[in-house]
Amino acid sequence: MVVLAATGENSGIVWGDGTFEGNLESVRRIAGRAGISQPVESLGTEGFVDRFGRMHLSLDGALTLAMAFVRAEPEPVPLYIGDEESEFKAKGYEPGERYYHESLREQAPSFALARQWTGFETEVEQLRAEIERLCDVAKRAAELLERADRNLDTFHIRRALSGG
Repeated sequence: MVVLAATGENSGIVWGDGTFEGNLESVRRIAGRAGISQPVESLGTEGFVDRFGRMHLSLDGALTLAMAFVRAEPEPVPLYIGDEESEFKAKGYEPGERYYHESLREQAPSFALARQWTGFETEVEQLRAEIERLCDVAKRAAELLERADRNLDTFHIRRALSGG
């Protein structure tokens, strides 16, 4: 679960069935940061601490923890995902390492879901709308400068808008 990896605790593993295993103290710190006040052993069904002090959470317990964390601290998640994507893309171009790209494709759905939980996509849409609005303002400014016979200023604005 990419959200739990983004916490920075680095002491847990998500198994293929979605269950989570991690150091009890680390899980408690994550839960505290997430604002969970109940004992972590009661998260989800079938949560337990083994004789080695490792916390085991069922899929629903791990989801509860991850979603609470991402609501409390959404910023680390897209940063972590971006780092993972960059690293796997770069490694995949090395000779004999194309499997990194396959791994990246396999992780894409979980990355998209984690980004959705953080509100990242909503923020991107808002930023795109703001960029479009600012471009319209700059185009209008260029039109006004052109009417005022300020052709050099108009040229500079239009050139900047076209990426030049």
